[in-house]
Amino acid sequence: GEHKQFLIDTNIGKTSWAEWKEWIEASTDDLPEFQNISEIWGKRPALSPELIPGILRKGRKMMIVGASKTGKSMLLSELAIAIAEGTPWLGRLCAKGRVLYVNLEIPEDTFWNRIIDIYEALGLTAGSNLTVWNLRGYATQMDKLTPKLIRRARKINPEVVIIDPIYKVLTGDENSAEQMARFCNEFDKLCTQLGASTIYCHHHSKGAQGGKNSMDRASGSGVFARDADALLDMTQLNLTEAVITQEKNKAVCKYLLSLLQQAVPIDWQELVSQDDALSRARMEEICRQRIADQNQVSRIIANAEAAVEEMIAVRVEGTLREFPRFKPIDVWFQYPLHYMDETGILGDLQLPEDRPPRGPGRGNSPKETPEQKQERENKSFETAFNSLLEPGKNTVSVKSLMEYYNVADARPIVRKVDKNENFFITAKTENGLVGRK
Repeated sequence: GEHKQFLIDTNIGKTSWAEWKEWIEASTDDLPEFQNISEIWGKRPALSPELIPGILRKGRKMMIVGASKTGKSMLLSELAIAIAEGTPWLGRLCAKGRVLYVNLEIPEDTFWNRIIDIYEALGLTAGSNLTVWNLRGYATQMDKLTPKLIRRARKINPEVVIIDPIYKVLTGDENSAEQMARFCNEFDKLCTQLGASTIYCHHHSKGAQGGKNSMDRASGSGVFARDADALLDMTQLNLTEAVITQEKNKAVCKYLLSLLQQAVPIDWQELVSQDDALSRARMEEICRQRIADQNQVSRIIANAEAAVEEMIAVRVEGTLREFPRFKPIDVWFQYPLHYMDETGILGDLQLPEDRPPRGPGRGNSPKETPEQKQERENKSFETAFNSLLEPGKNTVSVKSLMEYYNVADARPIVRKVDKNENFFITAKTENGLVGRK
């Protein structure tokens, strides 16, 4: 325009576009600098404090894996409360800290009732360290959720972020090592940018787990198991009739003793010796003699046996990066708590179809049939569709599925839909939509 321009300087900056591009990328990346051993020598870095003694340090990643109905979410809820209140979990006293629990699966009212049930069963009063983000119906892919989660979490600065379960936010095919490596990188971002431990939940693959190493029981790529700093595997035990009978007898003794204390509050201690309290036959005899309402005694016995029928036994095994492997922990689960097997009665029980691991001279696993392969691919596509489906909609764009599977055109998506009888596609291009039939 009307303003003069002045030459400020010459021969500054880089001599070429390539040189400038290399310089700007090196100057603006957010990667840490190299470190030389001479900088560290003589001033050994302090290790991050232990969050769960002997299992997990602060700022690390942990995954809990288990079969359906073994109480994975309940165990995670118990862990969240143990950290929030600084109480024991699986026999280990947790460091106290703020917890953010991302609930992706359970309805909000059910989830809060579970939390309150656990607090009451433990005899605890809730403080203010536990915060919950209920996202059922709002789940999205993890790479899209991560920046939103980090932004919101910074307001409360949690020491722990729990994500339950990860299949709701899975990004990519869980059987693809490359795609699962990218997915697991999202947990690293949470740890690095929040300075928090990230704990998440996954499910077992199909079939019996007894012949597998605990690291190989998680569904999908082995990247899952090898990425976490601590992996805890939950496998339900096969209860024998002898164990069930023994537990029923213990429960009946406990229930009848409580009934006797209420019915004969003054001299019940004179009626029951320490040995009597451990004998079902003796407790039944005393109660039949001293309690007039025989129907009540029968109901108490029936209730005690029914409570045992609802219990399951679970073995927890650990694969740890920073600590020695611990001896498997056997626990009982009776809603709403897992509690330690103090008697050791579960120690000799076997996992379902326990057998030696595969190896030279031990046989190979049967080859996957075409039907089994198609079933696996259908399940993977179902996971992809559910993770991309937005609230209030019933279709997903082909383009979104292409991004999910990291493919360049629509043909692989079209083939997946054509082979899956549960889905339809409106157009066999990236502009098409996929929905359930």
